[in-house]
Amino acid sequence: MISFSNREMVLIAEQEYSKEVVANIINSRGTTKK
Repeated sequence: MISFSNREMVLIAEQEYSKEVVANIINSRGTTKK
């Protein structure tokens, strides 16, 4: 069984990962738009 604290840590990690992915997409678009 997954404890709530572990689930929260997973959710936070997923949010941080998605933020990083979005930032990478924006950065790659910015460099290609040059």
